[in-house]
Amino acid sequence: MCSMPFPWENPSSNPLFSVDVDLWKDVLSDMVPERHEKPRRDGHTIATDGGMGERYFHDWLLSSSPYVDGVKFESGATVLGRASIVRQKIRMANRAGLDVWLDGTLLSVARRQGAVHDVMRRAKSLGFNYVELPAIAPDQTDDERYEIFFRVARELELNLVSSIGLFDSNRVVTPTCVVRQILTDFEHGANAVRLVLAPRSDSSGWIGLPCACSREFLLQIGQLMRDTKNVVWAAPTFAIQEMLVDLFGGNVNLSDVVPFDTTRLEAARRGYSRF
Repeated sequence: MCSMPFPWENPSSNPLFSVDVDLWKDVLSDMVPERHEKPRRDGHTIATDGGMGERYFHDWLLSSSPYVDGVKFESGATVLGRASIVRQKIRMANRAGLDVWLDGTLLSVARRQGAVHDVMRRAKSLGFNYVELPAIAPDQTDDERYEIFFRVARELELNLVSSIGLFDSNRVVTPTCVVRQILTDFEHGANAVRLVLAPRSDSSGWIGLPCACSREFLLQIGQLMRDTKNVVWAAPTFAIQEMLVDLFGGNVNLSDVVPFDTTRLEAARRGYSRF
């Protein structure tokens, strides 16, 4: 068991929290004052743990938990990580008040092996409260997933995150088609819908949007949805995070955020970004 102190349990006992660390509050205010504080209705940041060590995870929570609403454990982090460490990290996240997500790749494998119920039941017993589905295209027919994943999630009282992939393809996908799929998943019981932007690299190495997803395309999705409090954008790079904050404001929901980007992202949400 980890013997390191947790500031959310007893702040006064932790020397890191014995001094005032808010250096600028008396002279500066946020450029985006409407940024919501925790617990939030929207504006969630969901970070991704790809296999951090226990101490690294603890230190990250120590510095970033005020700016993070959930942590998603990638499949490799749970399948290949030492069981005792994975369990301890989940406990730390639970005690920090974060939602704990299970990555959709594990459920994709579970579906192939006929083990969806067993995997989701194990996830709940470990402390996961959200399970994420593998991404499908918005015009892809897969009614079986409603019967398998959605039914089991309801039985186990787990929150379900469906995923829709906005990938490059020869098929023409319209914003209306994407929104129709989002609403269908909500009607079947999804607690949140994650929109996956498959990034592309240009000759300079910059990671950007898929060719099929212009800024106008994404804006139309947001305008058609009206209420986007349960729509989450997968934004694995800071460039995409900044772009989505610019498009939808500081209270846009973002997932797949690299842990060391969480504080930088919160600064961008509050207006402390490039000018």
